[in-house]
Amino acid sequence: MKIINLERDIFQFVFGPRKNTLFGYNIYVITNNDTALMIDTGFREHSQAVKTYLGEKGITVTDVIISHFHLDHINGLKALDQVNVIGSNEYQRALDVYIEKNQQEQYKPTDLVKDQKIFSFGDHLIKVKKHPGHAKCSVLVEIDDKYLHVGDELMFSNDGEPILPLVDLKRIDEQIHAYVKLAKHVDRVLWTSHGKIGNESGFINRAIDSYKQYLIAIKDSKKTLSYNEATEKCPMEFLHKEWHGNIYK
Repeated sequence: MKIINLERDIFQFVFGPRKNTLFGYNIYVITNNDTALMIDTGFREHSQAVKTYLGEKGITVTDVIISHFHLDHINGLKALDQVNVIGSNEYQRALDVYIEKNQQEQYKPTDLVKDQKIFSFGDHLIKVKKHPGHAKCSVLVEIDDKYLHVGDELMFSNDGEPILPLVDLKRIDEQIHAYVKLAKHVDRVLWTSHGKIGNESGFINRAIDSYKQYLIAIKDSKKTLSYNEATEKCPMEFLHKEWHGNIYK
C-alpha cells in the first residue's frame, strides 16, 4: 500500500494489481478530525488496510461514497463497521449480478442519489452526481470544484497506460454520451478508481477520445470487429486487449 497526501486532510491509498490484471486499485479518503469519508472500498483487503491505518491515528470511517456497485468497489464494505453508504438509486441491477440475494443488504446504499447530492464533509464541499456510463449506477464525485472522481469511466495501469473499456453492447450509446459529458471536466484534477492518470488536459482528451473512437467504431460497424479494426482511429493503445471479445457476448 502506498499513501499519497494530496492535501492536509485528503489521502490516496494506492494498491497494486491482483493476479491476472494490469491495473491497481485506489481508495480516496477525506478526514475530518476523528472521522473519515472514503470513496470506493476496493476489495476487502484494501479497505481493511485503510481502516487499520486510520484506526492507528484514531480516525474512524463513517461515510462511504460508492462510484458504482461492481464487486471491486463494494467488497471492502465487509471490512468496515456501521457506515453511511452514499450511492446511486440504480444500484440494484449491479447487486443482482455480483451478490447473492441473501447477502445484498450489507452492500445497499443507505443514502440514495436520485440526481445529485450536495453536502459538506469537514472543510470540503462534495457533489455526487449520477453519471450512467461504465455502469447504470455510476456517479461522479466532485470535491471543491477542484477534484473529480470518475470511478471506472477512465481506467489506467499504475504506470498510466489506458485499460480497454468493459461495456455492455446494449448500453454503448449511453457510454459514448458519458464520455462526451466527461470531456467537459478536463479542467479538474481527475481521480480514478484504477491506476495513475496524467492530469494534463491533452493527455486526458486523448484518453477520452480513444475510448470514444473505440466504442463508435463498434457501434457503427455492421460486422464483428477485431481489436485492431476497432482501435484503428484511437490515439492511444489499450492494455487488456484480450477483453475486446467480451463486448460481443
